[in-house]
Amino acid sequence: MFTDEAEMVSKMKAIGMTDAMLAKLSPEQRAQIFALASSPEILAKAQERVSRESSAAADLGVEGRSADGSATLVKGGMYSWKDEKAQAVVEVAVDATTLASDVVLVLTADRVSLAVKGVEVVAGELFQSVDPARCVHAIADGTLTLTLVKKTPMRWLQVTRK
Repeated sequence: MFTDEAEMVSKMKAIGMTDAMLAKLSPEQRAQIFALASSPEILAKAQERVSRESSAAADLGVEGRSADGSATLVKGGMYSWKDEKAQAVVEVAVDATTLASDVVLVLTADRVSLAVKGVEVVAGELFQSVDPARCVHAIADGTLTLTLVKKTPMRWLQVTRK
């Protein structure tokens, strides 16, 4: 619950709304959002959804989130990933001796298989389709980063479907 509109705007920025998006909101829309966010009934529904998603995340093998909530650590610690509207970013800790030739990536619009030094890190049907031609991977500072560019910008609940 927000104490005032300024706090609401601050929280909206914290969850990723840009200044440009906020500027497009009319005073009426801001008032409606504030009223909805102040409604105990709406807040109860939101809390129920968060509980459902947390339960679903546990079923999907999610171990936890980063301190700022931006990254999800997958059970077993093989990789973490961040969801951004237009892309999902998978990060894998690798040792300093890891070379590009140690990485095997097979990526189609709907499937991914990523292995490092013969160890499968992530594999399966992607949560949603990506544009393989625009996806990239790189190794820097002990991290292998795979950027999956989504065909349709949307929130992902996981990298691969079970």
